[in-house]
Amino acid sequence: MDKRIKREVVTLDILEDVYHFRALTTDQIRYLYYPDKKNYTEQKVKNLRDRGLLDSLRYERKACYVITTKGIRQLEKNGRLTKSRLAKDNRPDPSELWRIIQANDVFVYLSPFGFKVTEVREWKARYRMNRNSWVAAGVTTSDVKKDYSVYIMPKNISEKEISHIRGEIKEATTIGRYIFIFKSLTSYSVFLQNISNVERGKLEIMMISELHLRKVLPLFSGEQSYIDFYSKYGEVLVNDNPSSMTNFAEYILRTEDGEEYYICNYLFQDATVLERVKGCQNADRKVAVFTFQTGHREAVKMISENSPYIKFFIVDPNEMPGFTELNSRLTEIKEQIEERNEKRRLAYRGQRKPKAT
Repeated sequence: MDKRIKREVVTLDILEDVYHFRALTTDQIRYLYYPDKKNYTEQKVKNLRDRGLLDSLRYERKACYVITTKGIRQLEKNGRLTKSRLAKDNRPDPSELWRIIQANDVFVYLSPFGFKVTEVREWKARYRMNRNSWVAAGVTTSDVKKDYSVYIMPKNISEKEISHIRGEIKEATTIGRYIFIFKSLTSYSVFLQNISNVERGKLEIMMISELHLRKVLPLFSGEQSYIDFYSKYGEVLVNDNPSSMTNFAEYILRTEDGEEYYICNYLFQDATVLERVKGCQNADRKVAVFTFQTGHREAVKMISENSPYIKFFIVDPNEMPGFTELNSRLTEIKEQIEERNEKRRLAYRGQRKPKAT
């Protein structure tokens, strides 16, 4: 393998990611490209900055990197960009830098597992959102069946700010699924206290911590991931004929004893499902609630744990398939990154013109 070609292709990959996502930290670049090489990553980005391809900005006592005009020209020269933005237009506004960097954690942690993460400006244009919307990014599942708008909830978010976000959700007509990423228990508690039928009327609203974003959500990149997971507990059937009361359940679980349960996916504390589960409980329909321990505490506040119609499956993340590999970062993901880079190297090599003799 030609090491020079490898370095050149990875350089273009890094520049392309920084261009599309506007700013990346050293840690984010390392996670994507060199998961076991902290010092090498620091040397790499310093080299790109010294060559004038990247520029650095301060972010929480650390550096993050943005692309320069020279970096954009390098991408254009190698066919990576056609209609490009000017470097000054691509540079984040300082007041929005924190939101962009934190939104890019979504890209960094999810994209290696098949999720498609879309930069916020493209996402807003696609769904005709107000350009001042607080949405931070867009996420599409690997099977391209579900789109989510992502909101980052800072540590000390106020009720006024939550009211603003709820107003955006209420007015949204082109998308019905959301992922809320909470930076602290305080912001989660404030949001939960203000939740209403505005949120419950949507298709799906995940409420997750940074830890679950990094360590659990990547394991569920599409519908098949959920089916494989539920299959550990019994036979999984598609809920082909949902009623208004059971439309929260995409699947039905048939356990070994022949009992059938509508599956309530509360793994990521979907704010839209518990009220409907409560209705099922009152209508003698059996429901299997899948949740982590943190979600279980919230769920039992709304639905009775002792009901004969409710069966809780409290999941330990450490026992989930792929959890160990995910958190090692040096096995499966490293191989996926290398496979991706190998394909790009071959494509690059095929495009290069042979030298004249």
